[in-house]
Amino acid sequence: TFMPEFQEVKDFPAPCDHLHRLPLFQWGPLLFTRVSGMESPEAFFRRKAGLLAEFGKVVCIGLGYFHPNDDQEPTLRLKVLSGDDEPALLEAFDHLLSTRFDLNKVRFVAHNGKEFDYPYLCRRMLIHHRTLPKPLDLSIKKGWEVPHLDTMEMWGFGDRRYFASLALLAEILGIPSSKEELDGSMTHEVSPCGTLKPPPSR
Repeated sequence: TFMPEFQEVKDFPAPCDHLHRLPLFQWGPLLFTRVSGMESPEAFFRRKAGLLAEFGKVVCIGLGYFHPNDDQEPTLRLKVLSGDDEPALLEAFDHLLSTRFDLNKVRFVAHNGKEFDYPYLCRRMLIHHRTLPKPLDLSIKKGWEVPHLDTMEMWGFGDRRYFASLALLAEILGIPSSKEELDGSMTHEVSPCGTLKPPPSR
């Protein structure tokens, strides 16, 4: 490669200055590459696609919330929405929010929720042409305008690069964990995804 701006520089560009060639593969109409690893595209998507909202599916939403009992004392209630009909599941979640809560005051709490749970739900709702409920309409909000809490962010104490799993936090704080038998990394092993097929070409 000839670069007139550096013609007086000896041995430039050297072979090490060239960009590395990366493997390229096509899956349906989409092109992908990877920096390292020998995993096949099929194996990669079987392992990771469920964690990407563009290819995944919501099959369960678990909620815990405080609700006043007959004596007006806050009582923890647990609710699980589940099923294979994703549009119906998302509609039930939306209905629960709009009928049980003041949407102007709702604050979600999740572990890594700001980078996974909340965006995932938003994307899946939009894919099914649903209007986002007000608490999840976050697309144009700045980070400090999002009212929801993230326990991983809180545990990081300002360290944006820090990661600690919910199972680890539960263990060191002596709290029973829901992740003892199954965590997000195992989703592809237990979900009846059938045969993975690439999206149709357009």
